[in-house]
Amino acid sequence: MDSTSRTPSERSRLYKNKDKDGEELRRRRNDASVELRKASKTDQMMKRRNIDLAAGDDDEDVALGDGQQQASGKVLSPLRDANNVLANASIDDICKAMKSGSPADQFAAIQACRRALSKERHPPIDEFVNRGVLPELVVALTKPANHQVVFEAAWALTNIASGEAQHTRAVVNAGALQPLIELLNSEHLNVAEQAVWALGNIAGDGSELRDRAIKAGIVQPLLRLLQRVSRDSAIAASSSSSGSDNSISLLGNCAWLVSNLCRNKNPPPPASAVLELLPAMAALLQAPHKEVVQDTCWALSYVTDAVNDLIGQVIASGVLPTLVALLDHTEAAIVTPALRTIGNIVTGTDQQTDTALAAGFLPKCHRLLLHNKPNIVKEAAWALSNVLAGSQPQIQQVIDNNLIPPLIGIVINGDFKAKKEATWALTNMVTGGDEAQISYLANQNVVPALCEMLSVQEAKIVCIVMESLTALLSLAKKYNQADDMCIAIEGCGGLDKLEALQEHENPRVYEMSLQMIEEFFGNDEDGGGNESGAAAAGDGAGQMMFSAPTDGNAPAGGFKF
Repeated sequence: MDSTSRTPSERSRLYKNKDKDGEELRRRRNDASVELRKASKTDQMMKRRNIDLAAGDDDEDVALGDGQQQASGKVLSPLRDANNVLANASIDDICKAMKSGSPADQFAAIQACRRALSKERHPPIDEFVNRGVLPELVVALTKPANHQVVFEAAWALTNIASGEAQHTRAVVNAGALQPLIELLNSEHLNVAEQAVWALGNIAGDGSELRDRAIKAGIVQPLLRLLQRVSRDSAIAASSSSSGSDNSISLLGNCAWLVSNLCRNKNPPPPASAVLELLPAMAALLQAPHKEVVQDTCWALSYVTDAVNDLIGQVIASGVLPTLVALLDHTEAAIVTPALRTIGNIVTGTDQQTDTALAAGFLPKCHRLLLHNKPNIVKEAAWALSNVLAGSQPQIQQVIDNNLIPPLIGIVINGDFKAKKEATWALTNMVTGGDEAQISYLANQNVVPALCEMLSVQEAKIVCIVMESLTALLSLAKKYNQADDMCIAIEGCGGLDKLEALQEHENPRVYEMSLQMIEEFFGNDEDGGGNESGAAAAGDGAGQMMFSAPTDGNAPAGGFKF
């Protein structure tokens, strides 16, 4: 069945206060997730990272003692002469030297390979891969006696894995996965961090390589490394040690790797692995570094999106209060994934939604609906659409927090994507609210906002708007006020739009518009709905005010427009 031809009862299955169909419930969130990842270059960069040379890092490398490292975490080669020999060598000469039996030549070749892959805007990944350097780099990972060789090889593999999907897969197929995981246990933190970079690129490639990394045993070594670096970071911070920058960098890269182990959902990550990582995510969310918090929020958003059964586990981990507090953060890059995670949580059961509301989510939403970032406005409206799809007490909490007026304002004046989400929110309220709540909605001047969306191109949106207008008209007719509601719709141009929809190419749109006009705007005696014959007054703009019915009877004085 075409989505635009759903009946109201069928459409109601999209929302959790109805049949609680999990697949239908998640449909719109999945679409939004794909759209977000396609639209956001920042999020795309989270999948892959090519490590460029630090500013000012030229070919004249500075010799460093064993175990010593720069603030960037990159250990440079003490073999200056060998490096200079190959600094301007061709790719063929570099590959030839890498396959020689001389340790010095091999090291110089590996470093020259890494430099070539790091410096150029379009690194010659294919050229090196096609010349068979991957097995040599993988073998170099297994030489713990010289951790600088290991570091350079891991760096080169990281940048190869940052290329296209076939390059990442070639790194894994060459046997690099297991040695890189073992390097997470390295006593040299710069080597461990380089392994984290490489593994992050592999895990971020897609579900298959992510799962291969998990199956190969990445989780436990990563958790041990996180525990180690968190301890070192705290010690360094308390002593103002020069190593604190390195600890922060490694902690950030570990958080990024965690996020890539949680992302992608066809299939989703193994629940057992996610459960092992959840305590670490809860701890990382408390880090005083925004990059760490940002990546952790994305990881939690992926978990709550891909694995519905884990929403309860995420709540149990205690992260909700922190996520709600992060909605006040000054950085939109943190607000966005925190809001997305909470939005995912409120697509769960009514009890899970209640937990988010009890954590103080709704009071934060007023500012989010007025945010200067359109995407945050859209995300907030989407999250509220799921709350308004819940129980009537949850709908009442949205009303009590005065969030309906800004939602209506978004439909009238907002960015188009936000307008659509706000429209879903308002129509959900019409679908699931009681008569008093629907009457409140009408009192907030919702008719002009809904009529505004009758002229959009998406047939699905037009249909849900007509369903909601029909529900409002039916309620008004119940209390002998349909004529007044018709005047409100006509006064804001809604009737003209309904008539225009009879030329719509979608059959369902045509049928619904025709039915509405015949039932409520016809000239026959039964068509109007105001059976009392009371004079209807309108201001020509569709604004309306009426009393909310509370006991099932017509309110005293009737609707007041």
